[in-house]
Amino acid sequence: TILELFCGGGNLLSFIGNNHAITGVDIQGSLSKPHTFHPLDLYSPSALKQVISLSHQEKFQDIVLDPPRSGFMHLSEIVKASCPERLFYVSCWSSTMIRDLNEVYKMRPWSHAQIFLIDMFPGTKHYETLFVIHW
Repeated sequence: TILELFCGGGNLLSFIGNNHAITGVDIQGSLSKPHTFHPLDLYSPSALKQVISLSHQEKFQDIVLDPPRSGFMHLSEIVKASCPERLFYVSCWSSTMIRDLNEVYKMRPWSHAQIFLIDMFPGTKHYETLFVIHW
């Protein structure tokens, strides 16, 4: 089972199809059946509690997130609750990604990580970073 935070319309994991169960969370959006979507504002304390509770229940194998530029400072709390095997963090703002991942590492050090730069806008200085953590 995969937990996708800031999933929007589910475009990031649309290639998976129905091979894996996906639980998506975002303030608005949707996922196609049979996947599950929770319309929650991840920056709200009550929504964060709901996602942590869901993480305790589901024990997600993978967590995928593509947050806004402000990042997601509460990621370590969800990782702690879920204990995933892998984390996939996509970011267009590497400084907030590093901040968030430092907190995750303090709480749960990883044994192996990979980093990829994705040039989504050729000819510009903008790129996406994909950081993959394996526990």
